[in-house]
Amino acid sequence: MKRTSRSEAHPVDRVIAALGGRKAVADLCGVGDTALSNWKREGKFPDRLHHKIWIACANAGFSIDPAKPGTLKKAAQKAA
Repeated sequence: MKRTSRSEAHPVDRVIAALGGRKAVADLCGVGDTALSNWKREGKFPDRLHHKIWIACANAGFSIDPAKPGTLKKAAQKAA
């Protein structure tokens, strides 16, 4: 069985990691751990949470490419 590297991790896992882990995302979304497992299995977050997750990623310094869900990029630093 091939081990998955961090760069090849499931898109939902990458977003969860960027937002501080399973507990942080569950608390943010007001759901339990089972919901996060379901999202990973389905390969996406529920539509009703897309905006909330997008904002949380932006606040954490990441951007998400809407054309490629789960694609995170470290947001560019603004010059002072």
